Parts: sequence; C-alpha cells; structure tokens
Amino acid sequence: MMLLMNPYFKEADNLFHQAIESLRRNGYDASREIINEVICHDPYRLELRYELALYFAAAKELDRFESHFLICQALDAACGEKILTSDVVVNAFSAEEIAGMSSFKDKNKYGYPQRERFTAIDPAGDETLLRFNPEHKNEIEAIYGSLDTGLHMYLKLDQSLNHIILNNISDRVYADVHAEVLIGALRRLSCYMEDIRFLMIQEQGSYIKEVIIQNGLLYVYVHDLDDDYTETRLEYFAAIAKQYDDGMLRQCLTKTNLDI
Repeated sequence: MMLLMNPYFKEADNLFHQAIESLRRNGYDASREIINEVICHDPYRLELRYELALYFAAAKELDRFESHFLICQALDAACGEKILTSDVVVNAFSAEEIAGMSSFKDKNKYGYPQRERFTAIDPAGDETLLRFNPEHKNEIEAIYGSLDTGLHMYLKLDQSLNHIILNNISDRVYADVHAEVLIGALRRLSCYMEDIRFLMIQEQGSYIKEVIIQNGLLYVYVHDLDDDYTETRLEYFAAIAKQYDDGMLRQCLTKTNLDI
C-alpha cells in the first residue's frame, strides 16, 4: 500500500517549480516572496538551493552564495563539488574567499543545532526504523561508515544489518548535527530504504518536519506551529488528520506512547 502523501506536499512541489521558473526569468528580488514561501515549507530543496547558490555567485554576493552552497553541500556532497567547480563560481570568487567560508560547525554564525526527536507515523511502532533489504548491506555499510560520528548518535545501525534506528536516546545531547546535515544523510540512505513516514520534532522550537521516504525518494514538509507546547502539536495534527481523512496520522495520535 502506498503511503499517504497529503495535498500540501503537492502544493509545495508546485510552488517549487514556480519559484525556479520565476528566479530564472525575473531574478531574485522579483521572486523573493514565492522563494521564501517554498523555503518555509521545504528548506531542503536541493534544486532550489543549487539555483540560488549559482544566482548569488553570478551576482558576486559571497555571503548569500555561502548560505545556499553550504546547504547544498550538506544535502549532497557531489552537488557541492559541482557548484565549486562551476565556471560561474570560479570566475566570481577567489580561492581565498572560497577557503574562508564557514561551515555549519561555526557556532558564531550558525549557532548550536536543535536536537530532533522522531515519531513514526507509518508503519507505526515504538521506534522509528529505516528498514532495508539485506542485499543492500554493503551499500548501507559504506554510506554509514562515511557519516560523521555525530550522525551515528541519531542513526543507529542495528547489528542485524537490516535496519537503522532513528535514535531518541538522551546521549544525542552530544550530537553536534544541524538539520541540513541530518536530512542529507537520510537523503543518501533513502534510495535503499523501505517506505516510511515519520515526524522530526524539534525539542525546543515550533518546527516539525513531516518526512516521507517512498520509492527510494525523500520528501520533507515543514509545519510551523507557532509554539512548542504538546497540546498545540496534538491539536494541529488532529486537525490535519480530520481535514485529509488521514487514518495513518489519526492512528499515530491515539497511541498511548506517542511523544509529540
């Protein structure tokens, strides 16, 4: 059975295509409103960040280029390399300017990352498990071994080598991982994963990411709930479950062990 993908995912996808088209035709200033709307709901759109990085490189705006480039690099290292070696970037910035760019580990610029918790929607369970076919064990081990140790605190490879646990254990307080880096790791792994739908919940913040892995592709929609109270979160998602007749989400919300 296909996982339910509520209409707001499609609406965000339509906005994304409009934003790309507007940026190419009209430039950033004329497209700012629609771009901001897309980023509000899916800040991890690699294609849009790529276009914005090259746009600001062409305008020789290093700081704005850097912010979009770093997200591209976190989501897909190959895309980051493609940007750095592109003619527009090579012609826009010196090697010293590129070398002087920050990273998400620069606390003075990007602050400390928010910790995330995970709640499985479907298939529902006490743990959020990314399951994969054992025939992909070598690929999974290769990707997992290449991840930063901080990511290993979020993503626990089970010894049976048939799933990865999205970890909610408190030792993640030491995990120095921004959401862009975590989403990038999930994106790399998703092509080998079984379908799953889950929530990533900021432990201190109003943003909740709804994540779907389906047919090897990763989809993200960010819900902004204005505050981080549990009652607000439950009411918000109960309204979504009712509006879209979302049985998966409704079942998730009625679980006694739900930690949202």
